[in-house]
Amino acid sequence: GLQAKDLKLVLDAVTESCLDVARLLAHNNPVGDEGALVVATFLRWSRGVTEIHLSHCQMTNIGFNFIVSSAQHVFHGDRLPLWLRIEQNYIEPETLQELNRQG
Repeated sequence: GLQAKDLKLVLDAVTESCLDVARLLAHNNPVGDEGALVVATFLRWSRGVTEIHLSHCQMTNIGFNFIVSSAQHVFHGDRLPLWLRIEQNYIEPETLQELNRQG
C-alpha cells in the first residue's frame, strides 16, 4: 500500500501542478500519523477539499489532531462542510467525543 512518503510525493505533485482536488481518498493505506500530517499540510493549501477518506490508515490521535487543526483553520467561519471518514484507525473515542462537545 501507499506509505506516507508516497502520499507526500503525490500531494506535492498536485500542489505544484495547481490542480483542484475536492475528494482525497487514501483509505486502506498504512500512512499513519506522518501521512496525516501530509494531508493536514495539503488541506491548508487546497481550499477546495470537501471530502477526505482516511479509514484503515493506522492513524492515532496525533495524526487526527493535525487534520482537525488544519480543517479548523481552513474552514473557520465557512459554511462548507468537510466530510472526514476515519473509521478503523487508532483514535481514542474520548478524542472524538471532546471534538463533538466543542462543536
